[in-house]
Amino acid sequence: MHPFALIHLLLPLLTLADVQFQSPAAGSSYAAGAALPISWTESGQAPLLSTLTNYVINLCAGGNVAGSFQCTLGVVKAGGAFTDGNVVDGVVVLPGWGQDVVDGFFLQIVSTSSTGTQSTVYSPRFTLTSLTGTLPATLLTAIASLPAGTTSGPANAIANNAAPNANPNIATYANSYDVPYGFQTGPTRYAPMQPHPGTAVTKTGTPSPLYPTSAAVVATGFLPPANSVGGGGWQTTVTQSGTFSVSSMENQFTLLEYYFLEKIYN
Repeated sequence: MHPFALIHLLLPLLTLADVQFQSPAAGSSYAAGAALPISWTESGQAPLLSTLTNYVINLCAGGNVAGSFQCTLGVVKAGGAFTDGNVVDGVVVLPGWGQDVVDGFFLQIVSTSSTGTQSTVYSPRFTLTSLTGTLPATLLTAIASLPAGTTSGPANAIANNAAPNANPNIATYANSYDVPYGFQTGPTRYAPMQPHPGTAVTKTGTPSPLYPTSAAVVATGFLPPANSVGGGGWQTTVTQSGTFSVSSMENQFTLLEYYFLEKIYN
């Protein structure tokens, strides 16, 4: 085969990476409720980190083939910005996000570039312990079917000029509170800042909601625990703190009144 032909065959493979995970390390083990270290470095392959803007990191479990793994166990980091550095601190996996499986877990980071390119990179596999939830049987079967000693995650992928909001996991949001509520997964959900009433009523007619309603299913039996995968993983909603403020001053009228009365009678 001509050497230039070989180069052309390899080029598509060399462009399927941007973030290269340094931690969690392949085959490492971490306890639920304790800090999960996350860091990455420049892979040296396009797209470069300098061209990436935002990202979201999800916790995954399962096999390495498309359809055999699930990345909705929990949102580890939503609305991350590459300008903040290559280390994510304060990440804790909650016990209800799954069950103990050796090398059954890995991270998915979905990055968006300034040109609209969306890339998906997976970390090496690691073990989580002290988990109290459950995983679907299909994921457990996929993990058990991996060759012994497998610590690599699924293949990375790049989607050029990804359509905005085409994927609920895309990282085009400035912070966690901007992610549409229906797109969020995991035990902690984020709601935007509550608006403050204006000084006058200007709208007439039938009122309409500010945000779309969330999907709901009427329960016809006992539901799984909220912190389990089958229960959706939701436990609490955090609402963004308000920035509305008021300023006040003491009433000067009484003091001025006494001042003028004193001038008149003295």
